[in-house]
Amino acid sequence: MRSALVIPGGLLVVGGLAAVVWQYSMWLGDGHWYELPFSVAWAWTGAPFPEAGWPGIGKAVLWVCGQPLSIVLCVSGWILLFIGSAKSGGYS
Repeated sequence: MRSALVIPGGLLVVGGLAAVVWQYSMWLGDGHWYELPFSVAWAWTGAPFPEAGWPGIGKAVLWVCGQPLSIVLCVSGWILLFIGSAKSGGYS
């Protein structure tokens, strides 16, 4: 039986690829590349912006929020897929 992390991980990877497809289709339509950082998606959800008490963690959070949404989704999805497949004994 597969771990519960495999499906969310796969959905995150697909979401990251969908973000790139959307950016590419907009670029084909009007010739402008729309940057889509992770912070924009975070703000769109309405969730409060994460705050950290430690300065180093705060810098890391700001760095992640400045990265492209597609990369953040794909990397976090691959991490969940890796952990989920390792917990379930891999694919056979």
